[in-house]
Amino acid sequence: MDENQQKVISEKSVKFVFTTHKNIRRYYAVAYGRARFISTMNVLLQWTDVAQCMEVSQDEIRRLKWGPMVPQKIFPYNLTTSHMIRQKMVDNLGGFGIEFGARPRPLPVPVYCRIKYADRFDANEFRDRSSSVRGIKSDCKFVEIDIQDDLETMKTISTGSLDFVIASHVIEHVSNPLSAFENVYDRLKPGGKFVLVIPDKERTFDLYRSITTFDHLLADYWYPSRDRDLEHYIEVERSVYNSAETSLRERAESRWLKQDDTHFHCWNYAAFSLLIHWVCKNFGFTVAFTHDGQHLDKPTNEFYFVLQK
Repeated sequence: MDENQQKVISEKSVKFVFTTHKNIRRYYAVAYGRARFISTMNVLLQWTDVAQCMEVSQDEIRRLKWGPMVPQKIFPYNLTTSHMIRQKMVDNLGGFGIEFGARPRPLPVPVYCRIKYADRFDANEFRDRSSSVRGIKSDCKFVEIDIQDDLETMKTISTGSLDFVIASHVIEHVSNPLSAFENVYDRLKPGGKFVLVIPDKERTFDLYRSITTFDHLLADYWYPSRDRDLEHYIEVERSVYNSAETSLRERAESRWLKQDDTHFHCWNYAAFSLLIHWVCKNFGFTVAFTHDGQHLDKPTNEFYFVLQK
């Protein structure tokens, strides 16, 4: 990019993104200085053109909601990093959708998508419960919650109303995952997509836990049980937090009674693939994209699925 182009981009923002589409993380264009600002503009200009640009004050940008970065339109994708895999997963999304559990880490979505953010807790309640949540800093910026609902029931979402659903590091927090898959399928329009990013137990703090068996998932689906959920809190206290046996059950029951956030389930890629096979056979999904997260330039602790109705 020559100096004149840099000047144009640095003095202007993309009108369509910054005044209409409100789910780019505004700090990428404001708080990280001129170099990052120009880099961000280059990405945005892949989705629109200079003719749609206008000057927008930084105060106006700061008033926008927090949301995800816009993915780069780079074809073909060179899937050598988790960042590029995440962008590949969303590059064909369109229409209206919901991301569950985005909190401070929403997935990027193309600028022509309309997206709302859902969580079973609002941001303040989550902060009150997050003292034991790993990787969440006290000064993290959270997306604003549009819908208070959970992935397992989706009780406030109408049948056939969504073009996509995103759940990144969320499905393991759901006590009844098969019910979640069934409800997502019901809420999607024909052709709608379910974007999933799942932590690999072999590369996270769940390393010393047992993989959730499929029989256990079926029991959760056919015979939901709060008492069975307690088993997971106990396992997390023992295998993740290394709680003393004398206090383990008391600590687990305290978190269970408060319905604290936890990893109810954990999988590796092979185990989750078996789950997906059953979901596709019984609910009607097809696999549009998958990646095991292995053999990347930079190690990652996750794997990826995009399911299509």
